[in-house]
Amino acid sequence: MTSTNTLVHTSAVLDQLPIGTEIKDYEGDSGIKAAEGFTVPGWKTPLDADWFAYPVTVLNPTPATASLVADLSSELNLHSVLEGLRTLIGKADEMYRRQDAAIEAAADQPGLNTAKIERLEARHDREAARMLDDVLTAIEALADHRSGP
Repeated sequence: MTSTNTLVHTSAVLDQLPIGTEIKDYEGDSGIKAAEGFTVPGWKTPLDADWFAYPVTVLNPTPATASLVADLSSELNLHSVLEGLRTLIGKADEMYRRQDAAIEAAADQPGLNTAKIERLEARHDREAARMLDDVLTAIEALADHRSGP
């Protein structure tokens, strides 16, 4: 019997396994992934992934399943990178709305101060560049992870 070199530490990873995948938990309980959870000897109904004692090992994985487990178990996986990117994009959107409001407020003041607006725009450009750098760093980390060993 073979197993993946990557142990599963969370129920979220187990939930993503393909139907028919066999697992064994830390206490020796085993189960097979079914459409509605895991079939476990001695239980009439499928059990949730939370029932198992972690870490859990995937037994006799196909190459695709082993790769899936490794990707999902990694701290740097597509899901976490996309979640990080969505957070950054949300912050960028909020930043742009705040910046637009500040520029509009400055433009609406009597005695329009173009120098102040120019300084605001320059500061906003620097903030946007820093945010773009954060996005590119996250993408590069994912690319480096995917091209690694």
